[in-house]
Amino acid sequence: MKKLAVSLAVVLIVLCLSIVVLYKSGAVTSQTTPQPGTSAPTSSAPVAAASSYANRAVGRWQTTNMVWLNTLIFDTNTCIKYLDDMNLAYAEETFPQLLCDIRTLQGRNPPDWSPAADINGDPPWVETVRPNGGRDLWAAPSGYKCPSIPDAQAAADLNLALAQLETAINHMISGINNSNGDLIQLGEAEIKQASATLGTVVTDLGNANK
Repeated sequence: MKKLAVSLAVVLIVLCLSIVVLYKSGAVTSQTTPQPGTSAPTSSAPVAAASSYANRAVGRWQTTNMVWLNTLIFDTNTCIKYLDDMNLAYAEETFPQLLCDIRTLQGRNPPDWSPAADINGDPPWVETVRPNGGRDLWAAPSGYKCPSIPDAQAAADLNLALAQLETAINHMISGINNSNGDLIQLGEAEIKQASATLGTVVTDLGNANK
């Protein structure tokens, strides 16, 4: 009987010790693991600062005027997408805005498309009635004059791209107005070449800031 009592006492002691150990283990876990409805502590590491421009003059130009270059690139790519989809009517509608984009980046006034420009009140390069039923087109000039890029290579490539694009648009307009498929195809190829040159301008700006 005495041995049985001793055995029971030992079992009770072991059981109590196990409960204490498990309780302490649970308390430690609850302090290190986020509980439902709470968030883990955030890191106090500093946020990386924005990279600075190596060429401050080019950097200032980009900060103020990159939006106009991006607009021209977007409008050019939109035109190319319509051409690739063989949707000439929609591609034609991008021409007025493209010409205004070109003038903006050249630091020139938007095209003067006043009602007196044509006897029908249309821009001089578009006819009211065309065999393909084309729409009348009007521009949405920004009125902003962009200064030249203060980097010789980037400025030269941008001027080349603008000249290529303007020539391409004029070829396409003439081709559409005269139902000249060869001229339209030439203009399409020239627009794609101008787009490639605009990509070179972006690369030039990156190189200027290395």
